[in-house]
Amino acid sequence: MPRKALVYGLLGLWSFVCLFPVFWLAVTSLKTEHDITSGPRYLPFVDFTPSLASWVFFLTDRYDNFIRQLMNSVVISLAATGLMLLAAAMAVYSFTRFRWRHGGPAVMAALMLTRMLPPIALAVPVYVLAQQVHLLDTRSLLVLVYTAVNLPVALWLLWPVLGSKTSDQEEAALLDGASHWRILFEVLLPTVIGGVAAAGIFIFVLCWNEYLLAAMLAGNE
Repeated sequence: MPRKALVYGLLGLWSFVCLFPVFWLAVTSLKTEHDITSGPRYLPFVDFTPSLASWVFFLTDRYDNFIRQLMNSVVISLAATGLMLLAAAMAVYSFTRFRWRHGGPAVMAALMLTRMLPPIALAVPVYVLAQQVHLLDTRSLLVLVYTAVNLPVALWLLWPVLGSKTSDQEEAALLDGASHWRILFEVLLPTVIGGVAAAGIFIFVLCWNEYLLAAMLAGNE
């Protein structure tokens, strides 16, 4: 019993350490500028009087439409994630189920090396190209750029999920005359949907956190 209490006590302490930054963010959003600068204040109605002034300013500022910007980020990140997973799934299936002259893993490694290129090296040429084709400051441009930049990560994540060789279910579907399209989308992907979803969450976070390319290729609108 003491050992169990010690374990739960340590877990509770660690949970407090992990969740305290979230609590501090929420509490700080309820403070006035004076409350923030005058010293640490932890508990609303005890250390300070909470105020929604920051939230009202944040959500209703006529010069900074937060809701529209948030929806833009959601739409762009979701679209890029979906397109990336689709392209990566087809690429991994091709690399691992067909015979390549130089081998699928070699091609995969070459693609992964492109991830080492710093985004700033791509921003200027992509900016000029987007300006020429009239895609600058559009959602479509950001979706395509995010997909291209993060595709190597998607390949790396989906390779172990989809496997490196044909499974028994795939071989049975081939014997029954199924096309590779049907095998990929109706046999393989449904069996590994959990791994694909986990990879999708990670890729979505990458797209959501991207700042440099968005700042260079998109304006306030």
